[in-house]
Amino acid sequence: MKSVFSVLVLSLLVLSCGRQQMSITTIQHNFPDEVKQEENVLSQPVRIINNTSLKSLQSVARDVSVVTNESGFREKFPLGSEGITVYLNDDPSNSFNVSASVMSTFSSTTFYVRINKHNQVAEDNALAVTLIHEIMHCILINIYRRAQKNDQQAFNSIESFGLNKNDPSDSLNDNFFDIMNEGEAGSHELMYRLFYPRMVLLLLRFAEIHQQPLNTKKAEFLMWSGLQNTCAFQKLSYQKRYDIEFTILKAKGFEVEEN
Repeated sequence: MKSVFSVLVLSLLVLSCGRQQMSITTIQHNFPDEVKQEENVLSQPVRIINNTSLKSLQSVARDVSVVTNESGFREKFPLGSEGITVYLNDDPSNSFNVSASVMSTFSSTTFYVRINKHNQVAEDNALAVTLIHEIMHCILINIYRRAQKNDQQAFNSIESFGLNKNDPSDSLNDNFFDIMNEGEAGSHELMYRLFYPRMVLLLLRFAEIHQQPLNTKKAEFLMWSGLQNTCAFQKLSYQKRYDIEFTILKAKGFEVEEN
């Protein structure tokens, strides 16, 4: 069983979702002009523009967009008044490196996500997990960048997270900015601690409107995708980690044998 589990872990590390292409303090801005959009006040909290070649992603992106623009989303996932625009593009590499990655820019409202073409074999629910995961990265960066610009609403959101309320001396380094500055690892820790239950609810809502039945347990397992290196995941029992890894791999289209 241990050898099988090692293979599962290795496969997921090779094809994990949610990697940030660079640290939060490193900026790239070499994106083509034709995909830029004027950043004005729009009614939708999250705009998803799908430019990928993955046929199955079109309907998934459409329904994830519906879910992220239902009433109450902005209150549960704090964004500025402008919301965010997420452009989905093909990852030019042919490797299994990551399922998707956020390409950072100077903007706090416009993001570019590269989607690995190997996702074409994934179930729609697994694709939805990838999109939800990447959107959470964008939301965290949005809050971080707005706070850098002294946006009071962003500071209020960070304070509402309550990260330091049990650590007044900050001895646990439980500070939003410090954790975000740890890059991908820090972003994943915050994503789990701040948003994981709500991410599961988003996935369940997606499955409902997408008419692809999904029970709560499987939704919880799938939403761990990309979060396997968090402290919370490492504290789970060996058997539960195995079950989660198996569920994720199967949904991503890998041929795996159950123990």
